[in-house]
Amino acid sequence: MTTVSVLVAIYNVEKYLNKCLSSLKNQTIQDIEIICVDDGSTDSSGKICEEYACVDSRFRVIHQENKGLVRARKRALKEAMGEYICFVDGDDYVDETFCEKMLELIQGYNVDFVSTGYYIEDKVVHNKNNMLLKLDDESRKELVAEQIGISFKYDVATSIWSKIFKAEFIRKCYERVPDYQSFGEDLLCAIHCFLEAKCMLISDLVNYHYVVRKDSLTHRSFREMVTNELSLVKEISNILDKTQEIASYEKMLDYRVKQQVAFFLKSDCEKRYVVQLYELEDMTKLLGKKIVLYGAGIIGQDYYTQLSKYPQIEIVAWIDKCTEKYKFEFFEVQRIDHIHSIEFDIVLICVNNENVAQEMIRTLSDMGIDREKILWCKPKKVFENSEL
Repeated sequence: MTTVSVLVAIYNVEKYLNKCLSSLKNQTIQDIEIICVDDGSTDSSGKICEEYACVDSRFRVIHQENKGLVRARKRALKEAMGEYICFVDGDDYVDETFCEKMLELIQGYNVDFVSTGYYIEDKVVHNKNNMLLKLDDESRKELVAEQIGISFKYDVATSIWSKIFKAEFIRKCYERVPDYQSFGEDLLCAIHCFLEAKCMLISDLVNYHYVVRKDSLTHRSFREMVTNELSLVKEISNILDKTQEIASYEKMLDYRVKQQVAFFLKSDCEKRYVVQLYELEDMTKLLGKKIVLYGAGIIGQDYYTQLSKYPQIEIVAWIDKCTEKYKFEFFEVQRIDHIHSIEFDIVLICVNNENVAQEMIRTLSDMGIDREKILWCKPKKVFENSEL
C-alpha cells in the first residue's frame, strides 16, 4: 500500500504548475503517489500533468469536465491508495522533505491529522510550537470558534493544504462538504475535522509555500460578498445543528455575520457601498501581514471592507483621532496611542488628502513608529465620477 497520497486539484494554473509538480517529483521519500485532477482546464495544465506522468510512474492524471474544486478533490480522494493524505494546490509548491516530515509527524504521534505552518512570500504563518491535543468538548469549541473568527488560542490554519490526514478520516470529513461549495470550503472541512477527530497535532513545521497570484486578487461585488458569507454561515449552522451544538455557537455565528457583513447592511451605507469606491494599488504588499488602519472615514471604511475579504490579511487595529465619531458594530475604532500595545507589520494611512496623510505620518513618527512600517498611497477612485 502506498504510504502517502498527494492530491492536486488543477484548473488553469499553467504558469505555476511546473514548479508545483517538480517539488513533488523531488520528494525525499519514494513511497508516494501524486494524483493530479485536471478539472477541465482550458490552458496547457492538463498537458503538463501528462508530461510528468510519462517520466514518473508515481504521477496519476485524471481529466474531467469542470466540476469545481470540491468535486475535483473528492474524485482524487476516491482514487487515492495512500494510508495518509496531503493536499497541494496546483499554484503552490512544497519543500523536498514535505512528505517525509509530514509522515514522521502523523506516524510518530499517531493522530488523526497534523496541522502545520506555511510560507506566504517567505513570511511564516501559523507555526505555533508543537501541541498534541486530545480533543474534548472545550477544545473542539475553541477550535471551531477560531475558524469562525472569534478566538486565536491555537492558531490553526483553515487551509486543507497545510496538513496531513489519515486517509479514512479525511474521506469521511471531506465527503460532508457540499459539492456546490465554492466559498469557504476549507473552513467547512476544518470544522468537520475538529468535530470528528479524537486527537490532532499542531506543529511548528513549515514546509509549504503558498503562492500569491496577482491575477486571483479580484474584488467581489457587494451582493456577491454578502451572499457568499451568509451562505457559508448557513452551512456552518447546518454542521453544528446536526451535532446538537448549535445553541452554544449561535452567538459566535452572529458575531461573525456582524463582523463580516454588518457594515454593508447598514442602511445609511448600503447605497454608497454597492460597489467598491477606492482601489488599493498593490494588495500583494499586504498579504500575510498584520495591518493597522489609521483613519476611519469613508476611505478607511472602504479599505476595511476590501481587506476583510482576504484570509491572508489580519486587521489587528483601527485607529483614529476622533474615536467618538466612529462607532461600528463590527470593529472598534480606538485611540492612536493604542498602537503601542499591539503587534503589527504595517500602518495603512486611509485618507485622500496628501497634506493630511503627511501630517498623520509625522504623528506616527513622533510616536516612535518606524517609517518603513507606514504606508500611504493616493487612493484611486474606481469610478472617476464618484461623488465621494
